[in-house]
Amino acid sequence: MTDTNADLDLPSTASLLDLPERTLRRWAENGAVPSRGSNGSLRFQRNDVIEWARSMGMRVQGSVHDNHGKHEPNALAGALRRGALVDDLVGRDAYSAIEDLVRHMPALSEFGVANIDSDTLLARLIAREQLASTAIGHGFAVPHCRSPLGVELGQSIVVLGRLRSSVDWHSIDGAPVDTMILVLSNRLEIQLELLRRIALTLRVPEVRQLVRSSRDLTSICDAIEAVRE
Repeated sequence: MTDTNADLDLPSTASLLDLPERTLRRWAENGAVPSRGSNGSLRFQRNDVIEWARSMGMRVQGSVHDNHGKHEPNALAGALRRGALVDDLVGRDAYSAIEDLVRHMPALSEFGVANIDSDTLLARLIAREQLASTAIGHGFAVPHCRSPLGVELGQSIVVLGRLRSSVDWHSIDGAPVDTMILVLSNRLEIQLELLRRIALTLRVPEVRQLVRSSRDLTSICDAIEAVRE
């Protein structure tokens, strides 16, 4: 039986992701992939790697989370309809941009979260960002907690935040980030599905443009629902 959060070495992780070892090593050393150590002693947590791969739209060899049929028809559109759109945010870097989003988004109590305040949420988001960049390319980042919020959150929520000016986020494609897609989930499998859906959706140039520019949240959600597998 596979340990779902095993501690993996470089060759095992490269096999899991179906990547050349040299590519994975370069990404890890650049801070794009969650890892610890350096050079010959790089180590990876399996769950962290699977979560990262889903956010990048990558398939994972033998993942127990590969079956998506049990989720709502489009988990991302549903979570964003329950969430919010926040414009005109500011930040010098990833951390301050995330902080500005947390400070200006609706209070967690409005999403039915009573036992987590904004400071606690911010601390958890920053802790995940310190593990590895959540930038996924094309000017987007997907801040999220390393562990889902659990029973404190009834249903998953996505908050779309747009920056006044783009900031460096150490993205794998080198592009600065101007749009954040904040993911709040109550279960790991839902979080992975949301990250997968985000990556799939942002492959469509027209949808990317709508997500980063439209002020109509309903239109954005409709466009996301129209994206097929």
